[in-house]
Amino acid sequence: SPPPPSPPPPEYAYAHFGPPPVIPRPSYLPPHPVPSFLFLLFDDLPSEDIGVFGAPPELTPNLDRMVRSANRSLAFLNAHAVSSLCTPSRFSVLTGRYPSAATFVGKQATEVLPVKDVQFLLELRGDGSTTLAGRLRQHGWITGMVGKWHLWHVAAGTKGAEEARERVLATGGFDFAEHVVLNNVRDHGTKLADLMPGESQNHEPEATAAAAVRFIQLARARSRPFFLFYSTTLVHDPMLDIEFDQLLQEPNPGPTADRIFGSAEERESFMQSARELRLRVRERLQQGKGKFLLHRMHATQWLDATLEWVFAALEPTASNGVYVIAASDHGASNFGKGAAFEGSTRVPLTFSLLNKPPASIQVPH
Repeated sequence: SPPPPSPPPPEYAYAHFGPPPVIPRPSYLPPHPVPSFLFLLFDDLPSEDIGVFGAPPELTPNLDRMVRSANRSLAFLNAHAVSSLCTPSRFSVLTGRYPSAATFVGKQATEVLPVKDVQFLLELRGDGSTTLAGRLRQHGWITGMVGKWHLWHVAAGTKGAEEARERVLATGGFDFAEHVVLNNVRDHGTKLADLMPGESQNHEPEATAAAAVRFIQLARARSRPFFLFYSTTLVHDPMLDIEFDQLLQEPNPGPTADRIFGSAEERESFMQSARELRLRVRERLQQGKGKFLLHRMHATQWLDATLEWVFAALEPTASNGVYVIAASDHGASNFGKGAAFEGSTRVPLTFSLLNKPPASIQVPH
């Protein structure tokens, strides 16, 4: 079960957490509460591994339950990402711009993928005012980011976790950024510990979920609508050569976790909950051996198990309405990422509204 919620520590505050801007409300809008937004962006997760798209129900029970129990839900059967690689796709999600508009800072993807002339190492630059999060922040939303960033090319040994977080806050338009993962946990020979000393070399989805829960609590404590960009490191196809049940080791929330938990007692409560979650996933993997042969599917079950914490945290917030968008950064089917095949760009996409929908409105145009 999810760890019990606790009040946010009073010392945890960013500059942007001040009073919301005073913006005139259009006369045609009814006086209903402003909704919040949770954007779930999965890494390399294809539609055929998600229950609502026809996968076995054991793979994503929590995501399926959220979609099917929502007041309104849409599942898109032919949605496509703008790129078949994660960095350019993430750039487009956050900016609404084509990847070709980004600053190209590195090599083509030729060295790591069997495809040529794909701009892979892009950077998100600027002051964050024109990103999706930045625009919402200008209109009163508290904005947060947790998980995989992958929009900043860094040299090994030069950047730490705190500088990574500051970079996300400055360029992404976010008020809150915790458990920021600069790169894939093991990425083509580059170790995450070289970029962020003290970080785990494994996936740590529980820490990402805990950071998300903390952000939702902060937004609720301030009675503000929120936008949360929840970006996972799982399932990431290049990890398929590693047994995921070997990765289910002692949780390591990383060197910046003290801001998430607030106290030693809360951190220990998290560690115990994370251990129990990993034990349940390990038992589920044992039961499924022979049925789910792909390691990616093992990772999918692990990822979905952590979403239970996040969806539970949304329940007290949902009275004003929470829109949950769930998608993958690109396709992972057939020939996989980095190609121009249909399966490389086709992504799962669901759009769900939790709690009662707002009143119908007519917008003059």
